[in-house]
Amino acid sequence: MALKHPKATAGPTADLSTVFTLEGDDIPRHTLREAELPAEVAYQIIHDELMLDGNARMNLATFVSTWMEPQAEKLMAECLDKNMIDKDEYPQTAELEMRCVNILKMGFTHDMADLLVKDIERQLPHLQAQPAPVRDASNSSGFHH
Repeated sequence: MALKHPKATAGPTADLSTVFTLEGDDIPRHTLREAELPAEVAYQIIHDELMLDGNARMNLATFVSTWMEPQAEKLMAECLDKNMIDKDEYPQTAELEMRCVNILKMGFTHDMADLLVKDIERQLPHLQAQPAPVRDASNSSGFHH
């Protein structure tokens, strides 16, 4: 069941001057500005636009938890500048990655599958209480591109 995807607004700019008081000019959506945009304004514009996607913690379609311990977030932030594809440059990171993959590979057992089913069953009342998504009538297949 596909949800309707918002279309991009027509025109190269969006009038954000009433929202972002630090920047009175129109801010282009599809090109770079001539003048520098203050970092806090740029952050707020992108942050607000990404918030339109919804809350990842409530995305039950992924069947995974999107919450993590603050220490895990800290480790991810500390590694943001690493090119994780370059295994030769970061051999310890590559080793840790392989250990994690092997732990996951060996750890998903019948018992773990049973726990997953029980967890889903426990969440069913919450899932059933959610309103049904609005079907996009223009997409009869249920899939979107």
